[in-house]
Amino acid sequence: MKINRWKFHVLALVMVGAMYSCQGAEEEGLEDLQEGLEEFEDEWVDSKWKEDGDGNFFSLELPTRMYPREDLNPEASLQYGYVEDVGGEVMEHYVIVMLEDKDSIANKEEELNLHLHLDILSYNDICLENMGGGLDTFEILTPDPEPDVSNGMDYVINEMRGSMGDVYIYYRLAVFEGERAFYQVLTWCIENQREEFEEDMAHIIESFQEFEGRSGEDHAGHDHSDHETH
Repeated sequence: MKINRWKFHVLALVMVGAMYSCQGAEEEGLEDLQEGLEEFEDEWVDSKWKEDGDGNFFSLELPTRMYPREDLNPEASLQYGYVEDVGGEVMEHYVIVMLEDKDSIANKEEELNLHLHLDILSYNDICLENMGGGLDTFEILTPDPEPDVSNGMDYVINEMRGSMGDVYIYYRLAVFEGERAFYQVLTWCIENQREEFEEDMAHIIESFQEFEGRSGEDHAGHDHSDHETH
């Protein structure tokens, strides 16, 4: 179950503060307790996230409750999912990362004698054209997204809704233009579970970074086998 950090923090302070009031603790003791609670909260927040990536092009942070998958998209450089029965309701959240190396794009342009001159918006349009395949309905909720900058990269965020039968799905797609590649970070959940996963979706996208240089040797350790599988 997702814990509301603010409510958790306030409740802890009220409960322990009341205990100290009953014991007649001095103000200095309460300040020490406040510092201890803040350290505990920081450790709890850190334990909620883990870092992963492809070891060569990019890294990002993922909730620890998500685990590697291999069945979401065969062309994805990274695939994660979370599925759990919570009180009789199956909670689901997924994320994939797709990338297209700029060198490969340039080679294709030369081979096919094309001059695409791709930027973040034109590449975003191409990505959106490929969305919605296999769905009964598909709707773009952000028809005119505004480019922004995150971790030194131009990016655009798109929100979409689709359906398969009577199941409605909420999608958030972030398209990044890095120095080395274009990236798609696609995360989705069942629409009526959007409130549960929206903060996680935002954090995943905000944490996305491109590695500098051409070698992944300095970024070793992103081995999916280190993570728990289900």
